[in-house]
Amino acid sequence: MATQKQMDDFTSWFIPWGSRDVECAVDFIEEHNLNMEEIQEQIEQFCEECNVKIGDIDVVYQVYEHTLQMARNKICDVLDYDFINDAKCGEIYTAGNYMCTSFDYSQEALDELKEVLIKATPEQKEEMLENVYFKAFVTELDIELEGE
Repeated sequence: MATQKQMDDFTSWFIPWGSRDVECAVDFIEEHNLNMEEIQEQIEQFCEECNVKIGDIDVVYQVYEHTLQMARNKICDVLDYDFINDAKCGEIYTAGNYMCTSFDYSQEALDELKEVLIKATPEQKEEMLENVYFKAFVTELDIELEGE
């Protein structure tokens, strides 16, 4: 029977950036009940469009960035506010660093987004909260909406 070290060594041959990054990405997907197949398709599409090999990407960044973009789309669709292009106080973005990937922002940018979300009607909040990517995004930013 193979040892864990042998498994890790063999896995790292297939996954140059390491299985722990994959584990981190899967943990994020599972923690927030995201659609793994959709994210896999998005990563494949990214690799094809950018002519990049799967082994050369930061898979954790891709998961976070997809989450950010899907949340951004939902907020824009429901509230007509784009927290990247419409923000007056800075940007919220994905800071890629493999297992240490996170959303990054200034406090002012976070406060501006919170203000916009708090002003949403109960129906708008409900519509946004039905989206798993929006829920993951606001959870990661520690934003609580009244009526959740």
